[in-house]
Amino acid sequence: MHQGYVSLLRAHALLGALIFAVVYGMLDEYHQQFTPGRTPDFYDVVADAGGALLYVGIFWLTRGAKEKEESSQAG
Repeated sequence: MHQGYVSLLRAHALLGALIFAVVYGMLDEYHQQFTPGRTPDFYDVVADAGGALLYVGIFWLTRGAKEKEESSQAG
C-alpha cells in the first residue's frame, strides 16, 4: 500500500523540496513577529522562495545534463 507513495514522492521530490522551503521561510517570518528585535518581512519570504527556486532550477539543469551525458556514453 505504501510503496506507491515512495514512487510518487520520488517523482515529485524537487517540487516537495521547493514547497517545504517556502513554507519554512513563511513560518520563520511568522515566528519573527514574536521575537524581540526582529520583524517579519514579506521580501524575506520572496528571497527564500527565490533561493529555493534557483537551487531547484540548477539541480534540474545539471541532472538533465548528467543524464544526457550518460545516455551519449552508453550509445
